[in-house]
Amino acid sequence: MEKPPSYDELKKKYDENKHAFKQDFSHRIRRALSWIKRAKDTDDSDGKYIFLWIAFDALHADTNCERGKEFKIRESFLTDIVTRDAQNIIKGYLKKFSILIQDLMGNRFIFRRFWDSQHGLNSYKSWESHFENDNVYFHKMMKGHNIEKALIKIFRRLNVLRNQLVHGGATWDSNWNRNQVCDGTKILDSLVPVFVSVMMSNPDQDWGKPWYPEISKDVPYSGFNAPHHRPTTLKKKTHHDLPSAHRSPERIQLDRASYVLEEKVSHQLQTAVHAAKEDMYRKGKLDENLFDQQQSRCYTLAVVSAELKAAQVLLEHAKTSPQAPLLAPCALGFCVETIKSILSSFVTEGAMLGLDSQEVRALLADDDLNDLLKSADGFEQLATRCIEAGITCLESGLDESYEQVRSNFQRFAEADVAPLAEAIHRQDQDVPDTLIETAANLGCFGTCIPERFGGLQPDEKPDSMSMIIVTEELSRGSLGAAGSLITRPEIAARALLAGGTQEQQQTWLPMLASGEKLCAISITEPDTGSDVAAVSLRASACEGGWLLNGSKTWCTFAGRSELVLVLARTGQDPNGHRGLSLFLVEKPTFKGHEFSHSQPQGGVFSGKAIATLGYRGMHSYTLFFDDYFVPTEGLLGGAEGQGKGFYYTMAGFAGGRLQTAARATGLMQAAFDEALQYTAQRRVFNHTLGDYQLTRLKLSRMLATITACRQFSYAVARLMDAGKGQMEASLVKLFACRAAEWVTREAMQLHGGMGYAEETAVSRYFVDARVLSIFEGTEEVLAIRVIAKEMMEQHNSAGFALSSR
Repeated sequence: MEKPPSYDELKKKYDENKHAFKQDFSHRIRRALSWIKRAKDTDDSDGKYIFLWIAFDALHADTNCERGKEFKIRESFLTDIVTRDAQNIIKGYLKKFSILIQDLMGNRFIFRRFWDSQHGLNSYKSWESHFENDNVYFHKMMKGHNIEKALIKIFRRLNVLRNQLVHGGATWDSNWNRNQVCDGTKILDSLVPVFVSVMMSNPDQDWGKPWYPEISKDVPYSGFNAPHHRPTTLKKKTHHDLPSAHRSPERIQLDRASYVLEEKVSHQLQTAVHAAKEDMYRKGKLDENLFDQQQSRCYTLAVVSAELKAAQVLLEHAKTSPQAPLLAPCALGFCVETIKSILSSFVTEGAMLGLDSQEVRALLADDDLNDLLKSADGFEQLATRCIEAGITCLESGLDESYEQVRSNFQRFAEADVAPLAEAIHRQDQDVPDTLIETAANLGCFGTCIPERFGGLQPDEKPDSMSMIIVTEELSRGSLGAAGSLITRPEIAARALLAGGTQEQQQTWLPMLASGEKLCAISITEPDTGSDVAAVSLRASACEGGWLLNGSKTWCTFAGRSELVLVLARTGQDPNGHRGLSLFLVEKPTFKGHEFSHSQPQGGVFSGKAIATLGYRGMHSYTLFFDDYFVPTEGLLGGAEGQGKGFYYTMAGFAGGRLQTAARATGLMQAAFDEALQYTAQRRVFNHTLGDYQLTRLKLSRMLATITACRQFSYAVARLMDAGKGQMEASLVKLFACRAAEWVTREAMQLHGGMGYAEETAVSRYFVDARVLSIFEGTEEVLAIRVIAKEMMEQHNSAGFALSSR
């Protein structure tokens, strides 16, 4: 940061200019000189620094407006800052400035003319939103969160507004109270030494370019009698950093929505989490008995958290994609719908959540929140624009390389998968070998396997994004026939990379990547479901390996696969997760709905497909092991891996849950495509279905939900690639799978009677979507035992945060 001018420099400046100054400004010079003298006389280094800056500012400030009072305010303020905490002073002045903003809005009939002449903003809402947005920022600052880091960001905004106040004063008529403008500039000027003080107390902080000279240059101080009245144009900034006067109305609304979600809705959620932790923790640890008695409460907390995170991610995506005009109304509409859903939970279940009823009522009456709820009135028009332009998918924000991956697999899904999907589903056929071979040739199975093992993932860093894109497009073609093809190799690959020996990795990963060997994952048992730690299938040590005895269920693709990862109990603990190990079980490939493989030594491994409502093609099997022999090298991780199977399984499941969210997105996208096309063609009462308001609103909600799910999964993928995001993977799965049921249901409803007919694809989408909330961890288990637990654990700590970039 540039140092302030020295005493000698200021004295020299005064001597050079004292005769040139008009008599009208003599008071300013005298006051500046008095501050210089104070700086020279004081022994306090902080005070000297502030005195010099105030003197420097006094030489350049126009004091035509109540000159004496301005300096009295500064003098009084200086006394405060050297005796009290600087942050409290900042809050007080920001509060005063917030009141000034409200006063300005109260005189909007006068101020409107100024905004129209200066900025060409002909809309009443446009200029009004600028001041509303500023008020939001001031209130946020008064919360005191990261105030020192936020000071520099808000200082330029304050100076821009100060400039507009001063310049605008010359154009307002006599009905305007000029003293209000004077008060605003004085408050702003009084903030200058506060920023200096904060900078001084944080010498290691990178404050960027010299702040005061730069701002003085960009936004010069000028009074009512200045010869020019148009605000000085700031240097070009990014869309995110521009002050309100230089941002679009859409961006201002997005910022307001983010503020409401983060500062108001999220605050209530954190209050509920805190109350839950108080009720369920004893001596710093979770009481399992109390926890089990509060399952409904935990479930609601998890669902609300998932909805909130999805809305926040979509808003951030819209703000960072200003060239995509449909994203703003999409994000705002989704945010409004999300807030309505969350508020409903707060109102109806507030007592259970531990929320204060008065605070909830205050939130419902909050002006910022209600203004936001009114801002999405045109949400339904989003569908109209999509119908007219034939748009089915909004901008993803991904770079060209990922879009190329999407394009390749989209063509495969449309040309190869979709034509076979109906027959596979209706007749419960096997997935054709030709489909598997084509997918393998495209590199489908290697998306999560590093290049050194023949996969597509870079060796130097993980790349979950490609896996998500491929999964989404395959699921768009068919969930059962293609969408889950890469789920099993993805889980197996993560488990092998997490704990496999070098020999196991070298043996299996190349074959999985090429599609030479297909695999299945066998975890669930008839009596355990999602409770992985309760697995009871027994693996008994024998000469040269292990003998498996017991049964498994819901093992998808077990017949066709040559490799099955089986979780079995090798330890003495009959219930705990520490005694579990993961085995690489080889078998021949079988087609059809049943198989049985007998070993020369007498062991038998058999399976029978379970008849299911949907999700057909790969078949889900009940498996039976009768003294089935697995050689020593089949234990994942070798001797070191014994007892660690639970952890290897969880390493694979985190990616599987994220992938399930992508499957849900692809399935929803297919349903939306069908619904959009059908409503544009189907005529009812001399109009197309798409002409009706309710239809447009349904379609808009569907599109916004799909876009939110897509961006949510992208954000979690980036977290996972950074070595984080285990709990967030559960969050996105919870949200996306619940959303898929609703979106496919709406698509089916829009088709009317034809939606219930098996000849239409939407009926298949509807029954396929139902399984998503069940496998890879049921939504209840994820919500209660994973998400809610983690939320309470992270409360009052660093917490978790999602970034869409």
